[in-house]
Amino acid sequence: MNAIFSKLLVFGTLLFGIPTTINAQPNTGPDLFELFANPKILDSGDARILFLCRSGQRLDLKGEARQYLFEDWKSGLVLDHSGEMFEVEVKYRLYDGEMILKRGEDLCIIQRPTVQALRFDEKIFVSIPYENERSEEDHGYFELLTDGPIRLLRKYQLRGSRLKECLYLQVDNGLARRYKGGKKSLLKYMGDKQQSMEDYLSSHRINWNNPEDLVMIIDYYHRLGTDG
Repeated sequence: MNAIFSKLLVFGTLLFGIPTTINAQPNTGPDLFELFANPKILDSGDARILFLCRSGQRLDLKGEARQYLFEDWKSGLVLDHSGEMFEVEVKYRLYDGEMILKRGEDLCIIQRPTVQALRFDEKIFVSIPYENERSEEDHGYFELLTDGPIRLLRKYQLRGSRLKECLYLQVDNGLARRYKGGKKSLLKYMGDKQQSMEDYLSSHRINWNNPEDLVMIIDYYHRLGTDG
């Protein structure tokens, strides 16, 4: 974060009494796809966006062949946990899983727990806790493929210079966990509608590793809940 951002952040904290660290709360509101389809955006000069940032972080990592999901800046929206939405430019730095925010000439790294979601390049990313490869609780960004009690998520990672994509499931706002593939890995979360799901699946040819097929199944399950 540059000097201007840092001074404004300190001033805002003293003026409004708002802490610079905010504990994340689970999303229990409307579907995020609906929220971003009809955004209510704050004025571009609103200083509250500064509380989403943190200082003392490097914005560029020299020596890395690839750093970002997209090399150019993407126009986007950031949604915080109070429901406020800000218009920004964003880069997703894959090397360490950080989102870089730009407003005018000012740059900063977003504090992960302070944001609920971001939308850019026709994608929605959520900031949530998950179980990492060491079976420890961690926090990171995932592309949201479908929303609801069961969320299908895609995590982007770098393996050397190669981009790797992994699917995760988040159930009832719990820890997101790696989707291991196969029918049982998904249907174990749908026991309350088991017979309806079995009937539905019997008339569809499913690729259990295809995100589009998984979205179709999860959306159908959510519709069953809505229909009672």
